[in-house]
Amino acid sequence: KGLEGGDSGDLVASSCSLGVAHPPGYPLFTLLGAVFLRMLPFGSPAMRVNMVSVCCGAVASFFHFLAISRWLGGGVSGRVGAAFGTLTYAFMPQVWVYNTHAEVFSLNSALVAVLLYLLVSYFKGGREVSTAACGAFVIGLGLSNQHTILLYALPACLYLLYRDRAVLISYDFFRLA
Repeated sequence: KGLEGGDSGDLVASSCSLGVAHPPGYPLFTLLGAVFLRMLPFGSPAMRVNMVSVCCGAVASFFHFLAISRWLGGGVSGRVGAAFGTLTYAFMPQVWVYNTHAEVFSLNSALVAVLLYLLVSYFKGGREVSTAACGAFVIGLGLSNQHTILLYALPACLYLLYRDRAVLISYDFFRLA
């Protein structure tokens, strides 16, 4: 009841015992699962850990909306375009499956969506160093969940360093962090 195939059983068990799931271990998802297990007063352990994926799916959709809306410049047409893009993403069959089962992919999607929003904010908002520092922190969180975040983060970081290396490799950036 509430437990699907794949890695779901392993992730639920590791969240219950604060153990290590199969390599690479997924420590961030395990800790979030443990928090949901202890904070939600209802449902089976599998359902509570599934709620981590549900919440991560909602966070991913929210940040997709913000990123698209900001990229399109806001306004009514920007928000309509963002809503269409977000709903298209949220209801794709594979995304829906990962957002309703205990899987690490929904957390990875949420972190990539936050990175996308920070990247758009960096370029649309005056290239604030604090935005880049937040992005570095999110990348660190992402690496504690699933290494495939590098497929998005590495090209984004290389592009940022190419465009703004004088600012991002300055003393102020390291003092801020």
